[in-house]
Amino acid sequence: MKKLYLLAMMISASSFFSQATVPPYTQDFTTFPLTGWYLGYTFNANVGSGPTNSSVNYWKQKPFMGDTVANDQSLCVELYTSNISYWAVTNAFDLSGNDYEITFDAAVTNSQFNTNPNGPAPQIEATDKFKVLINTDGTTWQELRNWDNPNITIPNQRTKYTIDVSAYKGSNVKFALYASDGTVFNAAASYRLFVDNFKIQVKANMAVGDAAKTEFGVYPNPTADRVTIRSAKNVRSLELFDTTGRKIRSAQTKEMNLADYPKGIYILKATFTDNTSISQKVIKK
Repeated sequence: MKKLYLLAMMISASSFFSQATVPPYTQDFTTFPLTGWYLGYTFNANVGSGPTNSSVNYWKQKPFMGDTVANDQSLCVELYTSNISYWAVTNAFDLSGNDYEITFDAAVTNSQFNTNPNGPAPQIEATDKFKVLINTDGTTWQELRNWDNPNITIPNQRTKYTIDVSAYKGSNVKFALYASDGTVFNAAASYRLFVDNFKIQVKANMAVGDAAKTEFGVYPNPTADRVTIRSAKNVRSLELFDTTGRKIRSAQTKEMNLADYPKGIYILKATFTDNTSISQKVIKK
């Protein structure tokens, strides 16, 4: 029995640290089971250390938004209970050679058991969450973006989302689509979440006109100690990363102090109150 357990652990470890794919990468969910992905769950409404059990009974292949006529296959999860979270973990990627971003389409609909299953999800507040997570060390999951009450915050139509991951330069990086039913059971908050066209690609260069619209800047840069964010948007948080993608500091203001860190290049990520984010290289002199 001990030998079988050790063998299972070795297989699991080799799967997580298997040879990484260099983007670009596209997963359109037309083939199922998903090559290299791990679908699982845990009886925990929080992220914790990741999924504890594998299963294809939660994240499933379904036509996007239940449209059987278009039959565009996607990944779908039904949220209806409590104290359980559902994981779709990607294969590993090597992000060390470029600045990347991930994009995907998402939508929510009513429960499949509703009389109008493809209609809008019930606009009822619960403790449900949808997150996109990243893992760079094989152990710790970091949040890239979060949607509280995804039945309310994600529309009942195909919507494209883009997340900048240029701050992460690891050679064995995984992403996860994480959905949690929260800690409070609300029978009326029963709905489906769909994800389609998951892509990892070189980060698109922002046009000059678009850059002007964001009115975003980091100054002074280079800096000997402090940097300040200039933005028309309200900053929710700042995070400082080294070039390996390891987060080394965070702040809840528009200012970050680099005085205690050695000279070199860092990545400063600003997350705004509208849940968008921008990353900028900072030189510590």
